[in-house]
Amino acid sequence: MNNQCKINTLTKSSHAELSQWLVFRLGDDMYAHNVIQLQEVLGNKAILPTSDAPKWISGVIHLRGNLIKIIDIRLCFQLPHRPITDDTRIVIMSNGQHQFGFIVDAICEVIYLTMSEVDSAPLNLPYQMLGNCIQGTVNRDDNALIVVDITQLFSLDEWEEIHH
Repeated sequence: MNNQCKINTLTKSSHAELSQWLVFRLGDDMYAHNVIQLQEVLGNKAILPTSDAPKWISGVIHLRGNLIKIIDIRLCFQLPHRPITDDTRIVIMSNGQHQFGFIVDAICEVIYLTMSEVDSAPLNLPYQMLGNCIQGTVNRDDNALIVVDITQLFSLDEWEEIHH
């Protein structure tokens, strides 16, 4: 694992209604996504380009007989493109209707968290244009985590366009 992902004491909290959250890194920022929607994490896998797809669709992968669209959320978050490295991962998840994947720079760990620990997203957060995707922030041991729900990144119409 990349040392930039290390969070020293992210341990199981004693609060009620704990849930598990996958911590991943994009650029210099760390994010947390509830694992309930996640299906698996893949290492480097060949992504096949697609034609007529929005620029933030990197392509598709074959996974157990299914074609899965892969989203480069770095582009959605207006971060510069970054080449694939040994730490790069594809996170496969479902929004309830469609299965998709998104590329992250590195997976850091899984933590326990309650929603009561999540502070509202500050108004000066650079990703304010992402609307409901950003659920807030959590500070743990001087590490700020941006709590996200990638399924809220796109509208229902956009999801249909992605999977058309």
